[in-house]
Amino acid sequence: MKIKPKLSNLFIQSSPQETGNPINDCWVMVHADIGPEGTKAPDGTVATDIFLFYVTTPKHLINSVKGEDYRFGRGLLIVEEYSEALIRKAFEKLLSSIEGDNWEEVANKINRYGHWEFENYDEWKDHSKVNPLKRLFGIKRK
Repeated sequence: MKIKPKLSNLFIQSSPQETGNPINDCWVMVHADIGPEGTKAPDGTVATDIFLFYVTTPKHLINSVKGEDYRFGRGLLIVEEYSEALIRKAFEKLLSSIEGDNWEEVANKINRYGHWEFENYDEWKDHSKVNPLKRLFGIKRK
């Protein structure tokens, strides 16, 4: 049976409504909580990983390269105008096109579009050893 990803939540930081920027000229960071469809963590919560994306508009991109020769673009979702409904729709459409034999395969496919929190993480091969607290702060899991 193939594993399908499911969007659990979007955390949008500094939306145009919060910053006062025009909806057609913005750059917004989005954390997407995505996990295998139908799975739960041991504590009963939805099991997800974080994928980082940036939502931007063509006008913002044009303005951001003025005086520069180029700009790289991995992790970008480009929209004509900022809309949380459109952002959610784009993620749901992307995720509906992805499946794999295991979560690592699925997450790596999503990672092509954004930035997966476990990208290049050495301990991934044995998921039972994955401990973000240890990786970030040196805290050991009991």
